[in-house]
Amino acid sequence: MSVNHDEKSRRSSLARSANTQQDDEDSCRWSDLIHHGPADLRELLIETTLVDLHDAIAALNTGDFARAKFIAHRMKGIARILNADETVSACGALEMYCHRCDATRAGAALLQVELGFAAVYRTFDGSDQTEPSGPSDPDD
Repeated sequence: MSVNHDEKSRRSSLARSANTQQDDEDSCRWSDLIHHGPADLRELLIETTLVDLHDAIAALNTGDFARAKFIAHRMKGIARILNADETVSACGALEMYCHRCDATRAGAALLQVELGFAAVYRTFDGSDQTEPSGPSDPDD
């Protein structure tokens, strides 16, 4: 029994749709856990992000675009867990500019990443954590 091209395409589309829906549901559960779960989980994410932002600045300052791109990708994962779509996009832009070795645009994208995480972290219930800061000037 042969399956025509249209049927294969339809099945593939359905599978992608189901995977996307599952990813969205998983992300919502993670986001709920992080926002309303144990404070130490939020603190760990904030600390990890602060270290990553600092390391990304250092990597850009030394022209280590491969390292900065790796860090951007890791931060993009955290942003996805937090359902922070704009921050995910900013991390993607940072990855792209690092791939292109464009320090100026990478620095600007890193600032957007910082601002995005700061906005998300302000939404944490009862959070009085310090906001991520630092990449405002990649030449520091």
